[in-house]
Amino acid sequence: MTKEKTKLEYEEGDILEVRWLDTTEQQAWVSLNQARLSTPTEVKSVGWLIAETKDSLCLAYSITADGDCSHTTYPKGCLLSITRLETGELDDFEEKE
Repeated sequence: MTKEKTKLEYEEGDILEVRWLDTTEQQAWVSLNQARLSTPTEVKSVGWLIAETKDSLCLAYSITADGDCSHTTYPKGCLLSITRLETGELDDFEEKE
């Protein structure tokens, strides 16, 4: 029996928690054997969903009253999980003309 995946429902403005894999780097000299033991680092981030494509998800962490933001765009191939923490709206933060 095939197990069906349930699609997470979320929309622009929702507050999401994403767990993702980040690169790991060591800038000191280590042996090849030590380097072979290196693994990606699991990271958890939270933010407002501001954009999504078939390949990426973009979260804003801070949004100014003028509609400027700090953000990170995650390749979906790096995402381990996406959890909607709260429904939200960006209307209060849209760019002012």
